Amino acid sequence: MRAAIPFHGGELEARLAGEIWIVRLGELEARSKWLDFALSRLLDDDTQKAHELAAKLEEQLLPDQELPTRSGK
Repeated sequence: MRAAIPFHGGELEARLAGEIWIVRLGELEARSKWLDFALSRLLDDDTQKAHELAAKLEEQLLPDQELPTRSGK
């Protein structure tokens, strides 16, 4: 799975390889089992910003997957 979003004039890319997230921005790369941790390492940024970017990247992955439906309404 791969997702990318525009970020500061470049492209922030996230790819899931097995159980490891690989995130790239230009020549920079970071890896972790958790997407937000990899983003935090890559960007050397606070946790909140990493969570926001992780959510945007995960939204890009959703079209390839069906969203669960709620039952019992």
